[in-house]
Amino acid sequence: MVVHFKAKEEVKQFNLIIFSGMLKDTHELNFTFLDVGGGDAIWTRFLGNDKNWHNILIDGGYAKTYRDGFGPLIRSITAKERVDLWVISHIDLDHIGAVLGFTEDKAIKDKPAAVAKFWFNHSPLLVAQGTGKLGVVQGVKVRTYLEQHGLLSKEGITTKLEPSDFWGLRIKVLSPSPEKARVADELWKEEEHRTKTGRRADQADHKQKFEDLANKDFSEDSNPWNGSSIALLLEFNGVRALLLADSHPSTVAESLCRLGFSAEKPLDATFVQLSHHGSKVNTSAELLRLINTDTYVVTGNGITNRHPDKETLVRVLSLEGRPQRTISFIFSSDSKELRGLFAVDGEVYSKYDFCCIFPEAGQLYQSLNYLPLNETNDE
Repeated sequence: MVVHFKAKEEVKQFNLIIFSGMLKDTHELNFTFLDVGGGDAIWTRFLGNDKNWHNILIDGGYAKTYRDGFGPLIRSITAKERVDLWVISHIDLDHIGAVLGFTEDKAIKDKPAAVAKFWFNHSPLLVAQGTGKLGVVQGVKVRTYLEQHGLLSKEGITTKLEPSDFWGLRIKVLSPSPEKARVADELWKEEEHRTKTGRRADQADHKQKFEDLANKDFSEDSNPWNGSSIALLLEFNGVRALLLADSHPSTVAESLCRLGFSAEKPLDATFVQLSHHGSKVNTSAELLRLINTDTYVVTGNGITNRHPDKETLVRVLSLEGRPQRTISFIFSSDSKELRGLFAVDGEVYSKYDFCCIFPEAGQLYQSLNYLPLNETNDE
C-alpha cells in the first residue's frame, strides 16, 4: 500500500542538542533540508576518502531563521568538525539572509576556522542602499565580510568552472552560465531593490484540479537574479543529487546536454531538489526528460509565495515516459497548504502512483541518508 503522507504532529524549535544528535556516523552521505519558512537551507555531510567527515552548506534561508536553523547547526558542526564549503546560490533573502546572520554571530569566535571556503558570485561594484525582497544590501555586507577575511571567490562560480573534487565528492556547476552571471553583476549597480511582493493565497493554484493543470503551457522564469543561481550536480560513490536553487531550467538542461545526457540517455539521479521551491516557471518538461529519478525534494512550504505550484508537481507526474515506479515528493516543511494540494482530486495518489512525505513529528527538517556504514539502512 502506498503511504500518501508521513505526518508531523508538533513543532519544536531547532537547538544545539538536536543538531548534535544528527552528527551520527551511520551513513557515508547525508543530505538535510531545513524548514526555514520556505527558503533554502541545505546541509550535506559525508565521509571523505581521507577518512574524515566533511560538511557543505548551501544557502541558509532568511536572516530571522538563522537563530534556530544554521546558527545552532554550525555551532554543532564546529564542536568537532568544520564547514568545508558554504555555497551562497544567489542574493534573494530566502537564500542569503542566514549567511549575514553568521557574520554577526558573536557565539562563533573564529569564523574563518568555522567555514573554510565560500562560493559566492558577487559584483565588484558598490551599490546604493535599498530595500525589498532581493538582498543586494545583504550581498554587499557578505561580500565585505568575505573580502576582509580573504574568503572571497577569486573566480566566477559558473558553468565554465571545471568539476571540483572535495575528498571524493564531485561537484559540477550546472548554473549560472557566464552570461547570466554577468547580467546579475550589472544589476548590482542599479536600483536593484525594487520591492518584490509575494503572491496572495487567491493567486495560488493549489485548489485547481489535476486535469486542469496537466496541459498548461510552460513559460520559463525571466527573473535575472534567479537565473544567476548556483545549481549543482553532486556525485559521491554512485549517489547523484541535483540541487537546483532558483535556477532557470533551460540553463540546467543545456549543462546536462553538454555532459552527454539526453532524453534517450537521461541522467540517473538519486534525487532532484526542484528549483525555486517548486515554482511552475522553474521546472520544464524539457529538463525533466533529461533526468531519470523517482524522488523530488520540495523546499516550499505552501505559504511563502504559494510555492510549490501544484502545476509543477502535476508536470512531473504527467510527463510522458516518466519512470514506471512510485514518485516521491519529499517536503522539508509541513503545512495544511501542502497537505491540501491534492484535496480536490480524489484517488489521485493511486491513479498517478505517487506519495507526499513530510517531516516526522517534532522535526523541522528532512534528512536523506545514503551508503550505510552498518547493516541497517534507515534510508
